[in-house]
Amino acid sequence: EFPGFVNSPETLDELFTVVSAAQAEYATFSQEKVDAIFRAASLAVNMARIPLAIQAVEETGMGVIEDKVIKNSFGSEYIYNAFKDLKTCGEIERDDVNGIVRVAEPMGVIAGVIPTTNPTSTAMFKCLIALKTRNAIIFSPHPRAKECTINTCRIILEAAVKAGAPENIIGWIDEPSIALSGLLINQPSSQGAIGDLYNFKMAPSLTLGCGSWGLNSVSANVGPMHLLNIKTVT
Repeated sequence: EFPGFVNSPETLDELFTVVSAAQAEYATFSQEKVDAIFRAASLAVNMARIPLAIQAVEETGMGVIEDKVIKNSFGSEYIYNAFKDLKTCGEIERDDVNGIVRVAEPMGVIAGVIPTTNPTSTAMFKCLIALKTRNAIIFSPHPRAKECTINTCRIILEAAVKAGAPENIIGWIDEPSIALSGLLINQPSSQGAIGDLYNFKMAPSLTLGCGSWGLNSVSANVGPMHLLNIKTVT
């Protein structure tokens, strides 16, 4: 875990540097290693689905605990089962008849902006699909839900690192603000934001989410394949 406290442009730059280095290392991992990390992180955060649901309701004053538990189960157990067999590393498809090979590469560092309405389940989903695709991710939590979002990310990060992932493959802003969210999603090496945004005018071209939030969002079937650069080699 990044040892600093991210609450300024300077500390965000420091975080981005270490997360980028972690992603460069993670990009060399095999499908087997990535799948083991994906599984360990999914299991760990699924085990915490109930306390995280309770924390989310208590911190935000929104929602029903039972509903949050269901959403957390979707963001962990369902996501794992849906994508566990998906090829996301290196060669993912070969057509010997036509002499075509499709190769998947990670995008790099992904920016994730998390809503106050689903502060734990959204973080789970985004973390897990980033890990599945050998991307790193930095989160800007909603100010009203930062503790439960950061706790979610920390659980996933600790499990991923224990399973062999680089130490800073997941990061977050400790004191989120609109200004820092804007800096995060407009970092030159950042490929886009996943999740709700405070202001869509800040969003770059790639903005992924599970719902429909307007013209800047991709609302249908968002998943790991949206976080890959897929090249066709002939």
